[in-house]
Amino acid sequence: DVIKKMKILNLLEQYHYQFLFVFFLFLLSLAYTLIEYDAKNRIGQYEKEQLENISINYKMIYNTNKKISRILFSENINVPDVLEIFSDINETNLDSQRNKLYLMMKEKYKFIEKMGVKQLHFHLPNNNSFLRMHKPQKYGDNLSDARYSVEYANKKHKPISGFELGRIVHGFRFVYPLKAENGVHLGSVEVSINSDYFVKLFKNTFFIDADIIIEEEASKKKLFKGFIDEYYTQSLEGNGYLLTKNSAKEYQDELTRYLHENSDKYRADISEKLKLKKAFTHLIEVNDIHYIKVFIPIRNIEHKEVVAYFIASKPSDTLKNMHQDMFYIKISIFFFLLLVIYVVHRNLHYSSTLRHKVNEAQKKLEDSQQQIIESEKMASLGTLIAGVSHEVNTPIGLGVTAMSHFLDETKHLKKRYDAQEMSQDEFEHYLLDAGKTGDIVFANLVRAAELIKSFKQISIDQSSEAARDIYVKEYIDEILLSLHNQTKKIALAITTDIDEDLHVNTYPGAWSQIFTNLILNSLIHAFDNIKEPRIHIAIKKENGRITAIYSDNGSGMDEDHRKKVFDPFFTTKRGSGGSGLGMNIVYNLVTQKLGGTITLESQKNKGVHFTMTLDVKE
Repeated sequence: DVIKKMKILNLLEQYHYQFLFVFFLFLLSLAYTLIEYDAKNRIGQYEKEQLENISINYKMIYNTNKKISRILFSENINVPDVLEIFSDINETNLDSQRNKLYLMMKEKYKFIEKMGVKQLHFHLPNNNSFLRMHKPQKYGDNLSDARYSVEYANKKHKPISGFELGRIVHGFRFVYPLKAENGVHLGSVEVSINSDYFVKLFKNTFFIDADIIIEEEASKKKLFKGFIDEYYTQSLEGNGYLLTKNSAKEYQDELTRYLHENSDKYRADISEKLKLKKAFTHLIEVNDIHYIKVFIPIRNIEHKEVVAYFIASKPSDTLKNMHQDMFYIKISIFFFLLLVIYVVHRNLHYSSTLRHKVNEAQKKLEDSQQQIIESEKMASLGTLIAGVSHEVNTPIGLGVTAMSHFLDETKHLKKRYDAQEMSQDEFEHYLLDAGKTGDIVFANLVRAAELIKSFKQISIDQSSEAARDIYVKEYIDEILLSLHNQTKKIALAITTDIDEDLHVNTYPGAWSQIFTNLILNSLIHAFDNIKEPRIHIAIKKENGRITAIYSDNGSGMDEDHRKKVFDPFFTTKRGSGGSGLGMNIVYNLVTQKLGGTITLESQKNKGVHFTMTLDVKE
């Protein structure tokens, strides 16, 4: 086995250039194949999303116009006055009734035009045109062959809507039957928009360029002779499709100029897709700008055959970024593989030297391991000291202040005593004050010890601190007492709602730090310009868990600050009492030490409302 390995190593050393070249080509081909596959999938997914989005937008415009036409029909057309005119129509009074209807609808039609409806067309039951509000001088022609929608509404006595080819222009028709109160069919009315207006509405709504192209053969069957040359021109999409001259481009924008100059290639790329009569997308790159064109088939109202396409075009930064990412990834992979090959080459060429260096490095690594461990300990110690100095400052400062006050009172009393001026009332007052001072000093020293212990547990393993039973109300009162010198400065009113008998087995140091940080946070941030500052703490036990609610009536915070409140080092008063660590410590204690959750509700000038759900041991 050793001899075989040596032979292999010798062969690799002898032919390692050839081996590395073949290996490089293999890895490069594999990487590029995977990159192209991934890019193709991502671009395909993007095209699918854009197709869905444009389809939704298209349907939105269509359904909106359908809804508008239905409202206009219900409120302005299908009304007693109009129905009465149709009920009274006979062979002898067609002109007078038409004129009467025109005068009645004239002002309404102005309003209807503002809603985007360009064609308001009344028909008799025999499909004869009775009144075109947009062309009142043209009437009497039979529409049975030209307008399937009119024939359907008059025959089936049901409304019908959809895209329909016309004699002059094509559009989206919404045709409704007219019925008398007794159910007698009186005729029908068309409330429609032409394709140009539909495109304009889409552009103005979504700021996306759009067009509608019509099959030339289908148009020839419907349009009046000579109207194709007058109203339509060949579209860029192919000789078999027409575009209204109103919508035809002037070839001024970059994409249109490109398609005009490369029309043969463009038509060849999409011709097969157009024949499938299905929705599709087409990607185009022009001068480093990527465009996506979405084609949505439009079916004729009569036979549900595809006779037109709705086309939406827009530049796409997403596509550009995808292609750029793919290019940069390929370049990165190329140089990365070169680096890999270089490393392998160096490894093969200097294998013995490298093994020696690895052995030396291993020894140095083992030698420095202990130094790294010590450095980590010093770093942890530095973090601990910083935390202690930040959090312990308050109870130690309160203790020193209280003791200083006690010493001053003692000196004053001794001076009075030496001068034989001390009264019994003064001595009793001194004893009472000394007792309170002692309680404050003791409570704050205990608080400082608990903070140091809590900081130690946070910086190493919090679970190592032993849990014990505490009476919750008594413990919260002790915390409030330790903070009395701070809270009395602004006449802060703190109320609690806690059962006297509520006791739990938990980590008291964590509780102390949580509520101390919350109260100090309110003092620092909440009560500027608050006349009657208040804090309320409510704690109860439900279903084996503790629910603790902390709230104040302070200045509150906006949504941006609320989202960041638990982030480390986030503060709005850096340099003025805020370090940005207090609320992060609260969050970590609640979620990690106590295995619970904490949420915050707050609005500007409406205070804060913290809800904590904590695990407790039975």
